[in-house]
Amino acid sequence: MSVVRTECEQQPCRNFVLTGLVQGRGVRPAVSRLAVRFGLRGFVRNSAEGVDVTVTGDVDGLTAFAEKLGQTYRIANAWTSDAGEQFDGFVIRESRVEGSFATVVPTDVAICSKCIADLSDGNSRRFGYPFTTCTQCGPRYSILAAMPFDRQRTSMHEFAMCNACHSEYTDAADRRFHSQTNCCANCGPRCWVTDQYDNVLESGPGFLSFIADAIVSGQIVAVKGLGGYQLMCDATQRDVVAELRTRKHRARKPLAVLVRDLRMAVEIAEIDSGSQTQLSDPANPIVIMPAKNNGLLAEEISPGLNTVGVMLPATGLHWMIADRVARPLVLTSANLSGGAIVYRNDDAMSALREVADLWLHHDREILRPIDDSVVQFVAGQCMTVRAARGISPMSWSRSVPSSDTIVSLGGHQKCSIGIATTSHWLLGPHIGDLETEETRSRFMEETAAWQKLIGNRVGSYACDQHPDYFSSMLAEKSGQSVVRVQHHHAHVVSAAFQHGLLDQQVLGIAFDGSGAGSDQTIWGGEILIASPSECNRVGYLQPFRLPGGAAAIQQPWRTALSLISQVCDGNELDAWIHKFTDRLDLSTACFMIDNAPMTTSMGRLFDAVAAISLGIFQADYEGEPAMRLESACDESETGSYRFELHSGDSLLLDWRPLLVDLLEDLPSLSSGRIAMKFHRAVANAVVEVAGRFAGFPAVVCGGVFQNRLLLKLIHDRATALAVDIRFPGSIPTNDGGLALGQLIAASAMTPHSGEAHVAREDLSCA
Repeated sequence: MSVVRTECEQQPCRNFVLTGLVQGRGVRPAVSRLAVRFGLRGFVRNSAEGVDVTVTGDVDGLTAFAEKLGQTYRIANAWTSDAGEQFDGFVIRESRVEGSFATVVPTDVAICSKCIADLSDGNSRRFGYPFTTCTQCGPRYSILAAMPFDRQRTSMHEFAMCNACHSEYTDAADRRFHSQTNCCANCGPRCWVTDQYDNVLESGPGFLSFIADAIVSGQIVAVKGLGGYQLMCDATQRDVVAELRTRKHRARKPLAVLVRDLRMAVEIAEIDSGSQTQLSDPANPIVIMPAKNNGLLAEEISPGLNTVGVMLPATGLHWMIADRVARPLVLTSANLSGGAIVYRNDDAMSALREVADLWLHHDREILRPIDDSVVQFVAGQCMTVRAARGISPMSWSRSVPSSDTIVSLGGHQKCSIGIATTSHWLLGPHIGDLETEETRSRFMEETAAWQKLIGNRVGSYACDQHPDYFSSMLAEKSGQSVVRVQHHHAHVVSAAFQHGLLDQQVLGIAFDGSGAGSDQTIWGGEILIASPSECNRVGYLQPFRLPGGAAAIQQPWRTALSLISQVCDGNELDAWIHKFTDRLDLSTACFMIDNAPMTTSMGRLFDAVAAISLGIFQADYEGEPAMRLESACDESETGSYRFELHSGDSLLLDWRPLLVDLLEDLPSLSSGRIAMKFHRAVANAVVEVAGRFAGFPAVVCGGVFQNRLLLKLIHDRATALAVDIRFPGSIPTNDGGLALGQLIAASAMTPHSGEAHVAREDLSCA
């Protein structure tokens, strides 16, 4: 007669809580296999805190299991219990949904090589099935309704597994064991093609040939991807790419290119080992790399630039199309320029009727729309330009737990949402610029969705100091306490967090386009000594006036005219006026300049130099003049212009000697050499500033430091002079990282202050 043992009465029970990115990554199946391997019994389950594990068995097995578990995962808590329930084997239990939210939200994962092999194998039952996934790949965040991550809390709950899929799901030896997105052509999502009138043109396996033929013939297709609709066309046909730009109202902003594999990527881009690693990463970002000038891509892909953004297929659907067409494809967000990404089937038909020729739909609902991530590899490390699909949500454990939940709303451009829970810092995906009602509505939807997901009551909001930002006004209307963090303080805190420097003051060199300053002027060329709770302005770019205010962003000649007026006489200024515009005379221009707001913006200085040296008078997108100036650089030029650094109450970076020399060079020096001398001047100034404040660790931050060449020049000079400067990394250095800096600064401030302390302090320079 057999006796059922009460496990914990005869052998010890070990309990573990695993935290970090442990949901949607095949952790439960892996833990189950590990327990069986060591002859243990018990269970594993998802929970609000992460993953719960309870095991019992002999002491040697428990010891080996615990050691292996600790090597693979982060164990937040572990304890031994002497009494418990009876276990018969090891099982994966239903998730525990109660409790405080303290886990990491899973990111979407690009299709893996094994799943590509399945859908391309004529003998596989998943041959030609575009929604093939496993425990290691597939949608996660974009289909998530609630945590913990289980099929019934995703949009996959609508698709009941067939017998064959369920057999895989319950087979511990199968790589789809307990895969929450498991499906096949018999039970999973399906595709169909429509025209602009929503007539179904193809709904069977023939959709692939239909779409591929359409692309080759020059048509533009709206494809429902992982996080939203994308516009796809042949990247080698100039007239097709030009037509896409016309329909999308996107004159010159660079377009991303989808390639089937690394071999195709090598044909169109110069790929170093770092960029290759990023291309192949499961996050599947767009990787910005030097473009090969071999004529394979249409010139209209990235006009005026020497780089190209390349990505590998994110899903089986993308891979199948790229494989069938067998040439590079444009893949860009399906929206009009500046608008929010379209992700609902019905909206795609109405919003894209004047843009697309065909629509490739599917019936797996996108619950959380998300754009493609963008990265670049520079100065030996990967730098995130846009944190979105595959990279975001980003999450970090808080060193000191807090009882308050803070929501930060970022700035006005490249907006994302940050949340400080009791145990984690969270940075949500890129949403976009809050210029349109459409994007503002999406921003409010995302804010509400995140608050619902974490399930915690919001204690306060953090926002930018600019009173007219939509995000700032939204915070003020919340009825909660609001902490306003100065724009560049948030940049520096975000960068300090990136490098583990929150426990000390840092030198922050924050260069960008604009941010509201504490003196009611527009900042953007700032030298700050900062900690999370305090920020002291110790230097800045020589101020100048910004004629037209925000209009100068689209018309860089305005800034150029303002700068020239400070170093040239009236006759020279009048000559430049006639070069820039036929709508102004000298007296009107002088009046416009004299009554314009003041700024210290390094970003606008880049724009002005681009206008003067390259003749770029109109910008199609934010940062275009500076990006084209970088691309124009002749790297054989070893000379440099110079900023004069004046010490006083604050360190002043005087650009006027630089501009005088630049104007003298115009008649005799090529624009490429002028651009290079300017870049060297900025790099040299950054290193000199860091050297003068050598007592503080230095970080560079702000959108100007997305410039690959500038960072390389800073890196090389700083290395040669043994000056320690920390560069941007996984957290966006542009305004996409503001929300994180706001969170950390707001958490560090006293509850009654409501403001970051931004002051000017006399700190001696070395």
